[in-house]
Amino acid sequence: MDRSARGRLSGRRVVLGVSGGIAAYKSAALVGVLRRRGVNVRVVMTESATRFITPLSLRTLSGNAVATSLFDDTEWALEHIALARWADCMVIAPATANVLAKMAAGIADDLLTSVALAVPSPIVVAPAMNDRMWAAPATQANMKALAERGVRVVGPVEGRLASGDVGTGRMAEPEGVADAVEEALAGSPPALRLLVTSGPTREAIDDVRSISPSSTGRLGAAVAEEATRRGWGVAFVQGRDSATPRRAGNGTLELVTVEGVADLAASVADLLSAGAYDAIVHLMAVSDYTPKAKASGKTPSGAESWTVDLVPTQKVLPQMRTAAPGALLVAAKLLVDATEADLVRAAAELAEANGCDLVLANDLGPIRREGRHAAVLVGPGGEVVARAEGKGNIAAALVDWIAEAASRK
Repeated sequence: MDRSARGRLSGRRVVLGVSGGIAAYKSAALVGVLRRRGVNVRVVMTESATRFITPLSLRTLSGNAVATSLFDDTEWALEHIALARWADCMVIAPATANVLAKMAAGIADDLLTSVALAVPSPIVVAPAMNDRMWAAPATQANMKALAERGVRVVGPVEGRLASGDVGTGRMAEPEGVADAVEEALAGSPPALRLLVTSGPTREAIDDVRSISPSSTGRLGAAVAEEATRRGWGVAFVQGRDSATPRRAGNGTLELVTVEGVADLAASVADLLSAGAYDAIVHLMAVSDYTPKAKASGKTPSGAESWTVDLVPTQKVLPQMRTAAPGALLVAAKLLVDATEADLVRAAAELAEANGCDLVLANDLGPIRREGRHAAVLVGPGGEVVARAEGKGNIAAALVDWIAEAASRK
């Protein structure tokens, strides 16, 4: 998907309700607009809507099963509350006078109105009907009642109607409806919450010296910026002196700075115990060893040699999986002058050993020689999910994967 087409809706989950009317054909275009903005769309149709546009068409366009009845055998229709809980927003387009009247009265006699009654997230309606039906006192009273409950209304607009008359009753254009969805979600909590670790840890030898992996933390910063640009919430745990992200959109950004591995483990444990995260992206370059004993003060210089006794640091990745079993877990694997087959094999082994859902694997050799940062995203079974080059593109590919994987959970 073209990154330039993505906006603040990227990663959001929208239930599109389609009711029966000639304007139902516009729902197909609306699905396309929402998908181009990075939205995961699930469609619910009334029985009469299927007379105007087929569920197959909307299933093909949305990439998801379409529900049409409370008694469908789809996973969502078995419990309509599941769809209501899943949605960040529900948009009903077109919304007929009949559906609007049911919503105003709290009637839930089909799947669409049942979801509308149960959904706790914002609702946007795009009315479409004959101008006389729109102007009817009953319809206007229903619209007033819905507006008082916080339902957002976009349209209808003036134009030629199915009856041949010209008047106000045409459904708003899909781009305008998508804009209304974006506005409805602008002040809502982030669609997803990420915990990102980035940069190097530092293990103190004495009060002024330390050992540390070589890492700038720029890739982790790019991931955080891409996530906040999409309106997500990010807790960013960084090593001292590593690249610090900027909040690039309407998302939230919490910064935590750590020193050594023990500090990292404690900070991550605190964050995971304080709140739920949809994904943990562990990109920090962690020191594998730490001095057995830290010397006090400054060790005198001038000696011909200096021996420092090192011991292994604690393993943080398994602790992350244990502390957040329901979160997506992404780790990183770095090799030097490796083939892609080597990268895939090493990434798959890391995923298998630590319960990772994805491993970002890259090769340090080209980075040092050519300044070229390329990566492969590898699943637990060794499946290459994506390939990308350049930190911005790698970050976008990773966040795309998280959005899609989270939508399936």
